[in-house]
Amino acid sequence: MVQTGMGPVQINNLLATLNLPPVVPSTLKRREQKIDTTLETVAKKSCLEAQKEEIEKGNGKMEVSFDGGWQKRGTGWNLYSNTGHASLIGKETGKVLQFSLRSKSCQICALHQSKNHTIPVHEWDGSS
Repeated sequence: MVQTGMGPVQINNLLATLNLPPVVPSTLKRREQKIDTTLETVAKKSCLEAQKEEIEKGNGKMEVSFDGGWQKRGTGWNLYSNTGHASLIGKETGKVLQFSLRSKSCQICALHQSKNHTIPVHEWDGSS
């Protein structure tokens, strides 16, 4: 759901529009966790292919554009989202060559803080 910017309510509204039964939020979360690794793998592979294509079209050189943002949407009380994104886009192909997603909150930190445990060192590569 993070990939589409939709939550359980929006997903179930879409399903209702399609005359399909609603899905329990916990089921949606489990399915999201199942496909998350696959989505990330496919996205990274797509970026590598785009990088090769960019180098070929640029005669061995690569010119890029960088864009990033921190969304300004929230719950109504808070206008700032907890997630941000950045992307590197090739000049010749217009394709995404690299991307990054970041979050202001960390479930690992929150869990360890709630139990008064030491927060472990974080791995900043790979999925959260």
